Amino acid sequence: MLQFLITALLVVISAQVISLSQGHVSPLALLIPALWILPKRGVAGVMLFAALIVYGFTLPLQSVELSVAAWMILPMMMVAFSKRSSVNAKILIFVVMAALQIGIIMTQLNGTLAGSAAMTIIQTMAAIATWYALQHYKVSKHYNWWCLGLLIPLWFLKLPYTIVLALCLTAIITSIETLSRLNDYPWRKLLCWSLPTIAFATLMVSPNIQVANPVFVVWLCLLGTAWITDYVLRVIEHQE
Repeated sequence: MLQFLITALLVVISAQVISLSQGHVSPLALLIPALWILPKRGVAGVMLFAALIVYGFTLPLQSVELSVAAWMILPMMMVAFSKRSSVNAKILIFVVMAALQIGIIMTQLNGTLAGSAAMTIIQTMAAIATWYALQHYKVSKHYNWWCLGLLIPLWFLKLPYTIVLALCLTAIITSIETLSRLNDYPWRKLLCWSLPTIAFATLMVSPNIQVANPVFVVWLCLLGTAWITDYVLRVIEHQE
């Protein structure tokens, strides 16, 4: 439980760093944790690496709240492809997710919401690719320690936000892997639900970010749809 709380705290710090920097962090903030986990992970590891890198490049081009809200797709995908899920549940989740994302994109194209519609699509695909990679990901205790050396040029370039974010994300990934190896509790599911929620909730209370109403509505609908669908599926499974 202590490690989970520490992981949650690191997520809060990461969200605060992104908000303070207004998303203007170097892609190295995602490259370093991506390289950290790359060795001996197979195709899933390469896919996760690519998804994180692509997401990192979109951060300066997208509004902070949308960049963070994109990760609410993870619990949606988890519920849609859970063992208790059905075809109807999958259809419902994907229809809701597509409708909400299209709404955000159209709002951006109309110029009433900050950010790039193209980046919204790319971040959505990156989040989906991340979820898929995590489902086939082989947890390992081997890490590329040398990639931490990339923090040195960041220090000389005076990029403190990038350094802190890279360290936090690296620690978060390591902690998630450690918790995933434990069999005393379904930590992976808890992390999938809680970490994206905590990250966005941090932005909601942050004085540095004014979360636009459409983004909050989309985040709330994604969370609500995932939670309600999961609850209904659990009830149906229990009755059977």
